Amino acid sequence: MKKTSLLIAALAGAALGACANTPPPRDEVALARAAVAQAEQPAARHAPDQLLTAQRKLTLAEEAMRKEDYERARRLAEEAEVDARLAMAMSESRQTQESLKQVQESIATLKQELVRTKP
Repeated sequence: MKKTSLLIAALAGAALGACANTPPPRDEVALARAAVAQAEQPAARHAPDQLLTAQRKLTLAEEAMRKEDYERARRLAEEAEVDARLAMAMSESRQTQESLKQVQESIATLKQELVRTKP
């Protein structure tokens, strides 16, 4: 019985020690903030769901920082940054698709004009 109690106490102490040694993920949170800020304008129109996910994770990461749950804060900040970059990529892709569609429509219009003006 004493061995079990000692083992539980040792494991609990190790877990607390690991948490105490985890430095605050300030850089990760700052990178996530920057990525979300960069994605906000373009992604609001073209990838709003991904942007909202990134914003929520950033908020949760900041809350975890305040609670000194640095492991969770680091994980959420990294996820927020990835989600923000995904939102940017999706937004850029959709903008490119829209531009391509406009170019294709312009080409079709020009072809029609050429056919009409041929003698």
